[in-house]
Amino acid sequence: MQQFGQGFPAVFPPVGSAVVLVGIDLEYKTSKEASISIWRLKTSLGPDGQLEGEVVRELDNELFRDAEGNPILSSTGLELPLNNFAVQVLSNGLPDCSVIIGPETLCTLLAEAEKWHDKSISLEGVKPPRMKRKYRQGNAGRGAHNIG
Repeated sequence: MQQFGQGFPAVFPPVGSAVVLVGIDLEYKTSKEASISIWRLKTSLGPDGQLEGEVVRELDNELFRDAEGNPILSSTGLELPLNNFAVQVLSNGLPDCSVIIGPETLCTLLAEAEKWHDKSISLEGVKPPRMKRKYRQGNAGRGAHNIG
């Protein structure tokens, strides 16, 4: 995930679109470490008066869960300002505020998602039992008509 956003020109989203990307990197094989990265689209007016943008990485693989699956309390967690996901028309007049999800909550949500994932993997490949159909011999001639 470290390479994301590098070398890509900024694509301006339609008005009202989100301008933030949140990435969660999970270690599955050897530990339960998990980290979070955040990229935002920063816009400004260029020298020619045209809107220009740049994708900026604001958080780079910050661990929020250790190898044993415990929250790292020194982590900043995830902070999303309202203007990152709310349409400007709806957020006009509101004070600058953010949705903040701390490392403890991130770990709890991730643990729940992992449980759902484990359940879906364990159910994969399980086939329902085959149903045996019984036919009565007397039914074969019922409804048949002989012409001739």
